[in-house]
Amino acid sequence: MPWAQFCLPCKLVLEQTPRELRMPRVRDLLYRFRPAGAPGAAGGAGVPADRGAGLAVELDWLFAQLAPTDVECATIVALAEGDARARRAADVERARNLVMQARGRVLPERAAAAVQLRRLAEADISGAVAGAEREASELRARAVERTPAFVDSVVQAVRALIDVDHKLDARRGGAA
Repeated sequence: MPWAQFCLPCKLVLEQTPRELRMPRVRDLLYRFRPAGAPGAAGGAGVPADRGAGLAVELDWLFAQLAPTDVECATIVALAEGDARARRAADVERARNLVMQARGRVLPERAAAAVQLRRLAEADISGAVAGAEREASELRARAVERTPAFVDSVVQAVRALIDVDHKLDARRGGAA
């Protein structure tokens, strides 16, 4: 029996696995690398082994088993793309609604901002007017306070000029 060299689990696997699904043996692997012709005297032309066909045969069963997975993957991708399109459309609609709401609130917001700026400007102006009135009243108070002294000094200066003028006239009149 050829199974004598294998352990019991290996024998069971080999018995239940079809020949085309079995793992290649070392001898089969080495057979792939055999030369097309042997060196030596010229003989009949050797035909190279078609390795591609052998590989295709080995992998056909694997690709056949993966075909349902490919279909399932394509279905998942198609569903995800549809979901992404729907979400994108919903987000675009939500963005449009937000823009429309914002545009609807522009005029009231501008009016509220203008009222607030007007109030701030009026407060600044009233503060500036109050400061100016305070300075003007202080200036008036200083003017009232200092005016008599200035008037006295001007009157003295004018009297001094008049006195000098009289003295000059008297000298001119007495000398002439």
